[in-house]
Amino acid sequence: MATVHNQFSKEVDFELALLSMDDAIRIMLTEDGNAQSDQQFFDLYCICHMQKFGKPFEYDTEKWLRVYYNIISRINRDIFI
Repeated sequence: MATVHNQFSKEVDFELALLSMDDAIRIMLTEDGNAQSDQQFFDLYCICHMQKFGKPFEYDTEKWLRVYYNIISRINRDIFI
């Protein structure tokens, strides 16, 4: 599991965050190729997300754990139902 840190120094599962990223921004950053690491990619994504949507990316907040557990519970529910 690759981890990155958000602006509040909270650890974030990078692969899980990728699943929630806006496709257009993610593709643009991937094609651009300027990010030298997962952390740089995450940081650049968060800046672009704020510019596009006017609000922080859900994993770049202090409450990201609640988002993480909601996603995991949905995945578990879908798998086991």
